Amino acid sequence: MKTKNLFSEPNQNTTVILVLAIITAISLFPQQSQAGRYYVGFSGTPAGATATYTGDNAGLISALSVSGATDTVFIAKGVTFYLDDELTVNEHIIGGCNPAGDGIDLSSRTAIGAANSVTSNMTVLDGNSLRRTLRSSKHRVATVAPAGIIENCLIRNGHARGTTNDVSDLLGYGGGILLDGGKLYNCIVRGNVAMNVEYKATNPSKGGGIYIISGEVLNCIIAFNMDDDGAGIDGNGGEVVNSTIARNSNTPSYARIEAGQYQPFSGINTASLLARYVYLDGFYIATTKTTGGQYACFMAAIDYDGTDKPYLKSADASAILSAKMPTEVNYTGYPNGITVRDYTVWSQSNTSGCKTPSTSCWNLIQKNISLANGGNLTHSSNIVWYPNTDKSGTTTTTGEERQRDNYPISFVSWYGSLCFSLWLGGSLPTESQWEYAARQKSDGSTDNIYYYAGATANTDSGLSAVGWYSGNSGSGGGTTTLHVHEVGKKASTGKGLYDMSGNVYEWMIDPYGSYSTAAGTLTATGGKNLVSSNAGNAGTSSGAPLYNPVACYGSNPYRVLRGGYWNNGAEYSSLGYRRGSSDAPSMGDYKGFRSVVCP
Repeated sequence: MKTKNLFSEPNQNTTVILVLAIITAISLFPQQSQAGRYYVGFSGTPAGATATYTGDNAGLISALSVSGATDTVFIAKGVTFYLDDELTVNEHIIGGCNPAGDGIDLSSRTAIGAANSVTSNMTVLDGNSLRRTLRSSKHRVATVAPAGIIENCLIRNGHARGTTNDVSDLLGYGGGILLDGGKLYNCIVRGNVAMNVEYKATNPSKGGGIYIISGEVLNCIIAFNMDDDGAGIDGNGGEVVNSTIARNSNTPSYARIEAGQYQPFSGINTASLLARYVYLDGFYIATTKTTGGQYACFMAAIDYDGTDKPYLKSADASAILSAKMPTEVNYTGYPNGITVRDYTVWSQSNTSGCKTPSTSCWNLIQKNISLANGGNLTHSSNIVWYPNTDKSGTTTTTGEERQRDNYPISFVSWYGSLCFSLWLGGSLPTESQWEYAARQKSDGSTDNIYYYAGATANTDSGLSAVGWYSGNSGSGGGTTTLHVHEVGKKASTGKGLYDMSGNVYEWMIDPYGSYSTAAGTLTATGGKNLVSSNAGNAGTSSGAPLYNPVACYGSNPYRVLRGGYWNNGAEYSSLGYRRGSSDAPSMGDYKGFRSVVCP
């Protein structure tokens, strides 16, 4: 069949009519302006560029602020943006571009499956969650509007934090990306978190990596993200095409521990108590120890490789020790009928060894956290480590077992534990928080009878019901068969906490010292930091409860471990046993942790 060409034989009349029609169309519909081309982090100015910007946060924000729905923003490969605020994308972002090219040649961008370094061949959009420790400062990496497209970027370290019981509130949805009609092409989305601590049971946060309202996800990898349902991607619309979704994990669940007072246990396997009461504000504590799967998501978020990062400065290892202490306040008169929201300090008796608190004093009960050193979390080398087979031993669990997602992370230092906890917007527990939570019963009262958390008998069988220790951690009874166990497999405490006794020890934030009046050990100081009549004390500084106590870091380099582990005898799993261990980079197959957060 042939098709007739209507313009093959024009005559004069048809030509005139056609010209008039074209003129009329131009007058009625003015020609649209050409789409803009904006370049971020390029070494020169490509031909046809609308504007060029530096390869830093200011450059990216400037480009996004002036570009629009029909524009394209080309970003050089190998550039990482540590974002202080959530991005709103309503243009086409193309990352991973050759900084010496024009951004148009697709061959200059590296495919996501390339064997060479991902971060050197993609553009990285980093939510910077480790530096943004407060719940109120958490944010996802970007919201992608209907006209927006993100292409060829690594999207990591975002944190969407739900704070309400309203299921229509999407604040806690989409830890990395909230896709609101836009598109995500050829991207890696990893190490992002969506969580709702207070209302996880009734309004769980969804989409650890991506939450789709509407839009399209094409040729992406969504891995090592966490949300309250354990999904890397979730939503109520849109399409996901040819994408890999793997190794995503559940966020920790937290139990509410109400404010109150208790008497600490004074020693191993004994129900004897210290003379002083402790009063604590309410807080939330993770119901299980941090798992290997959860810690792997953290490692994917910060992309830690042993080198300094903008948020981790290895040269400042000592600053974290001196800056994070409450200020000691001298007793100046007992407050009548009011609660003074300060801290009691367990200080070392040789007070000359106590480091001077800095002006950026850290609130150790997780309210108004501010980091030392102008916002840089400090560490020493090897602070974070994900287990591998190289660390296995003949009398320990195998490397393969430790990498299972639902086993407690071990071989993690105090610094690595603290970093993970800060990443989630919390901290490590103080010793007082940990023991108070472990001994709470379902009605909120404190158990002063049983040695082990959640136990109903002070016997080995009583411990076996609630925890893993040398008497029940192997199949054959010999030391070579003993090993760590999956979390949450024994009976819980009245507050729903698992493995507070046994399995692996847990790092506390407190420096170590025994409760004694001997030189170099811990004694209570700080009269103003006492709770008055609402805590039911006698009104004297010597008899008043210690308020939110935390140890002052002195010359002792050790941190506290609590709870016992799988290769210990029963006595070490008792709630009265306290062990000190070098804070960093000390690691072992028996050291783990759980985090706390405050409402």
